[in-house]
Amino acid sequence: MRHVFVAIILLASATATAAPHPEIARAKALLDKQSAAIAKYDADKFLATFVASPFVIFPGANAIADDEAAVRKLFRSEFAGGYSDGTNGVGGATWEHVHVVALGAGEGAVASGDLTVSWAGGDEPTTFRVTELLVANPENQALAVLAAQFSMSVPERQAVANAADTKFRAAAMPGASDNADAAKLIEQPARAAAALLADPDVIVLGTETKERAVGAPAAKKLLTAWKSLKLAVVGGVRTGSIGESGLGYFAANATLTAKKQVLPFRVLVFVRENPQTGEPTVLAIHFSSPAFASN
Repeated sequence: MRHVFVAIILLASATATAAPHPEIARAKALLDKQSAAIAKYDADKFLATFVASPFVIFPGANAIADDEAAVRKLFRSEFAGGYSDGTNGVGGATWEHVHVVALGAGEGAVASGDLTVSWAGGDEPTTFRVTELLVANPENQALAVLAAQFSMSVPERQAVANAADTKFRAAAMPGASDNADAAKLIEQPARAAAALLADPDVIVLGTETKERAVGAPAAKKLLTAWKSLKLAVVGGVRTGSIGESGLGYFAANATLTAKKQVLPFRVLVFVRENPQTGEPTVLAIHFSSPAFASN
């Protein structure tokens, strides 16, 4: 009987240890607010999940926002379903494959997932690949998005075709500047792999659906497989952070040279800097190709 009691105690202890971090529940609740806002085509409620001056990359070429007005404008165009008269507006929005990296009480989280949006006009649903850096309000622990990327899977053949169109040509990211260390994390995937956070939900996304790795071992493997790619940052790296938490992001437009083709793409890296050394730990990396020419 004593063994039974011991087993019960151990089970209770393991259950307590495995209890989800509060930031995970808060992050998932925020994602639900976003999908509800998108389903209702409500830009105000969507914006309510972000900080006052967020940074967001949308699927369209040059569809990059760094303030509320720009996010509102791009929300209305990117989720319009292709028709300005609303006949093909949003019919619904649901999350799948959600992963959350909890960064500690009062800090924040990294959330990622596939957001599938259906269209009222009957077109095929669109799946957006999403990564978001959520920061915590120190007063009430509420989370808000500091930076995010909403992308679409772009097959290589489509990326090659897009590269021939000047509307897709890579230019400097708004607000970018010279930052050699940040550029190395983008241009040298093996360096990013070495700096990756050891977490089962850390994620790396490439430009196609198949390029998705969850968990540190898989993410390092994918990044290492890209070590020979000829990547180049265009016009510097945009950086952003909030408070003294060390949480922030690197964002850049870049090119990949392969098979005599120069392909444009965007990359968003979430980091947490060591307060003593300033060295960044990589929390997530999201590469994407522009999916279409922006309006």
